[in-house]
Amino acid sequence: MPAEDPPQKGPPHAAPPPGGWETVRRLFRFPVTLPILCRAGHGEAGSSPRFWFSRTVNLSAVGTALLFPEPLAPGARVGLLLELEGRTLEFEATVQWVGAPIPPDQEVPHGLVFGTLRPADRAHLDAFLLRLGREVKRRYARVTLELPVTVERAGGPTLSGRTADIGEGGVRLILPAALPPETALTLTFATTRGPVRVEASVRWVGTAREEQGTSAFPHGCQFKSHTVGVQLAAGLYIEEFLRRARGEAPS
Repeated sequence: MPAEDPPQKGPPHAAPPPGGWETVRRLFRFPVTLPILCRAGHGEAGSSPRFWFSRTVNLSAVGTALLFPEPLAPGARVGLLLELEGRTLEFEATVQWVGAPIPPDQEVPHGLVFGTLRPADRAHLDAFLLRLGREVKRRYARVTLELPVTVERAGGPTLSGRTADIGEGGVRLILPAALPPETALTLTFATTRGPVRVEASVRWVGTAREEQGTSAFPHGCQFKSHTVGVQLAAGLYIEEFLRRARGEAPS
């Protein structure tokens, strides 16, 4: 049984934020793909343990989302073995939620909450997440992501293109025609959750390049609403990591 984890505290003399330090730790859930060994069924009457390799979809100080080959019941206990930067973390977790199977392999997403970690393992995990957070912050400014996009504009035909990268403030598009700077656009992104529409404007247009015998023009576009941009970027960011977790090729 892992040793009792000491209470989590903030900096010396710092007042805890609303909800406490544990609430803050729960907010930082980073999209990251890591191999992990899972064991289910241990200790259940009339059953033998089942083992399989999985991949994390995200990771935080208190839990993770994993892709399993079959659904487990909420509340089920799962043993986890995670190799993390030269240290093996072994602990138990509890299934908190179960999602719908994801095609094409019908892998089932599960949300798990960690049990108590040994103090040394807790410190190792928190240090890894701190470094990961810095890296994610840098990447989040501009994430390489290819998704189909439909571009509508006043007084012109609808264009079909794709994204090249996306961030909180805007998106880089590859379109078959050059649009003037300041052109107002309505962008419709095709995602696994259905179409997502957002308003934007053209900030710059790059030099055309040939792609499969046709011209392709890069465009830098700025979202009109920063709040919508953040939500969209976060959603597509998670979708990209889910795609990678499923081992799919770029769109």
